[in-house]
Amino acid sequence: MKTFLSLILVLLIFIKTNAQCNNPDFDVTFERIAYTNGNSCTSKIKSVLKVTNATKYSRLYVRVFDMDAPTLPLKQKYFKIKHVSSSGTWLYNWYANFHSLEMNRMKIEHYLVKKSNGQKILVCSKQIYKCRTDFDRDGISNGVDNCYLTYNPSQSDVDNDGIGDSCDPINNNVNAKPDLTFHSLDIQSTDGTTEVGGEYIPLVDLDSRIKFDFEIKNIGNKNITRQFYIKVYASRNNSTYNTSSDFVEQRPVNNLNLNQIHRWKSEFTDIGSRLTSSGSYYLHFVIDQTSVITESNENNNTKVSKFQFTKRFNKTNTKKKLSIDSTKNLLKNNKVYIYDSKGKLLKTVLTKENNENSALKGLPTGFYIIKSRNEKKQIFIK
Repeated sequence: MKTFLSLILVLLIFIKTNAQCNNPDFDVTFERIAYTNGNSCTSKIKSVLKVTNATKYSRLYVRVFDMDAPTLPLKQKYFKIKHVSSSGTWLYNWYANFHSLEMNRMKIEHYLVKKSNGQKILVCSKQIYKCRTDFDRDGISNGVDNCYLTYNPSQSDVDNDGIGDSCDPINNNVNAKPDLTFHSLDIQSTDGTTEVGGEYIPLVDLDSRIKFDFEIKNIGNKNITRQFYIKVYASRNNSTYNTSSDFVEQRPVNNLNLNQIHRWKSEFTDIGSRLTSSGSYYLHFVIDQTSVITESNENNNTKVSKFQFTKRFNKTNTKKKLSIDSTKNLLKNNKVYIYDSKGKLLKTVLTKENNENSALKGLPTGFYIIKSRNEKKQIFIK
């Protein structure tokens, strides 16, 4: 079956070689002549050229390259377009030689030059192999050669997939494995950044949103054809996380081919409400945390990004500036706890109904959180 499919492909290549090129005014047919080696190889190619609407063009420009050393053309030549027929057609034959025994394939480029402005237009570019039954000249005929365009006389095929190792981009043998890894990460907070220890990191409070753009890549040597997950955790530790209490979000990935990149661009809208106290936190982006995919390297699946959480009150509430006088009836005959805007306990005061101001005495201007037995309030001291 593989031999039959290879034969079909070879025939298609020959058909394409003799097909019309990419300009309606130009056509060329290549004919092999001067056969050698039992008529399977040739030393010369005949090009049968046809230009329609030929009065629009002044010349035909041709370049011939040795595709094993294609830097400079072996041959380049201009043909004047003259003796055009009454129907506007110009016909011409010319020849190109394989210049040496080592030369295996040539590329022939054809350009038409416009008469009106001298513009040169590429109208056809074709590759032609010296040996029609053995393109790569490795002694294995095209129909059975497992890599018929690349010289491989050994026909080595480690994964036994019918494609020779010399031209097989994927090694599908039992030892081939994918390798998922972090490719890029960009994180931004709607509250901007803050400096911690000389490092500028995203600043997050109760109503912040974290926007992120995360990419992973399969750098192994095998495609992934089953589903796995990217999971995100927010932890106080930069190396560990709790898969239950620190979990933030996850995203399924259904497959990922060799060298393919998967992008996850989104935002966490309520991450501040999940956190308990102010301080430094770490987002852990974990690829295939449950090891559904067996990889060649299982140690490059996590990317960690630091951010700073400040337990401030919601922005919608900070606009309420409550004076001391407006807190009457807030404080009852009980213990009152006073916190700063970051949630740090400043002092505990035992108050009575007519002595509520004593709890606030001595505090500088700013926002505070007051917590009593029955209530929790945010106030602003002028």
